[in-house]
Amino acid sequence: MSDKHEEFLATVFGDKSQIMPGSGSGWAKQMDVRGKHREEEYPFAVDGKSTLRESISVSLDMWDKAVEQSHNEIPALAFRWYGSYQLDSKLDLICVDANTFRAMKEDAEEVGALRKQLAELEERLDRYEPLGDHGR
Repeated sequence: MSDKHEEFLATVFGDKSQIMPGSGSGWAKQMDVRGKHREEEYPFAVDGKSTLRESISVSLDMWDKAVEQSHNEIPALAFRWYGSYQLDSKLDLICVDANTFRAMKEDAEEVGALRKQLAELEERLDRYEPLGDHGR
C-alpha cells in the first residue's frame, strides 16, 4: 500500500525527486520521497501516510519528525485514502507549513504576471511588420 503511494508521490514531485527505498530504516533513508535541494526551487522531503480507513491521525510529533528528517529540503506530509482493497485512490492531500504555502503562492502569482506579459509581447510581435528593403 505504501509503495504505491510513494510511486505516486514521486510523480507528483517531479523527475528530480527520488523514492527512498526502505525509508525509515536508517539515517540516510529518512522520509519517503526526497527532492534535490541543489537543483529545485522547492525541494521537498515527503513523509507519506496511507490508509483504507476513514481517517489518518496527524500529530505535532509527526510534523516535528518530518522537520527534523527533512534536512536541506522542505518538510511535507502526504496523505492518501484508498477506496478499496484494490488500492484505487480516493483522495490525496499534501500538507506543508503556511510560510511555505505563502512563498509558493507568491511565486505562482509572479509567474502568472510574467505569463501575461509574455502573451502581450507575443501579441505585439505577431502585429510587427518588418520594414523590408526600403532605402537600400
